[in-house]
Amino acid sequence: MLRDRLDTVERLAADGKPISPTAVDAFQATPDIRATRDQWRDGFLDVVLRAVHQEMEELERKAEQSPYEEAISAVEAA
Repeated sequence: MLRDRLDTVERLAADGKPISPTAVDAFQATPDIRATRDQWRDGFLDVVLRAVHQEMEELERKAEQSPYEEAISAVEAA
C-alpha cells in the first residue's frame, strides 16, 4: 500500500498537481496504472518469498525421499 501511495505522489508531482493527503486519497488509478503496480508487486513478492518457496520445495523433496531411504535402510538391515 505504501508503494502505491508513493507511486501516486510521484504521478501527481510529474503532472504538476498539488500533493496532499486528500489528493493522494482521491487519486483514481487507471487500468494501466493498476496493471503496472500489480506487476511490480508480483515481482517484489517473488523476491521476498523466494526463500520460503525454496524451503518448502526442499521439505517436499525430503518427504518424497524419506520412504525411499527408509526402504533402503530396511533392506540393508536385513
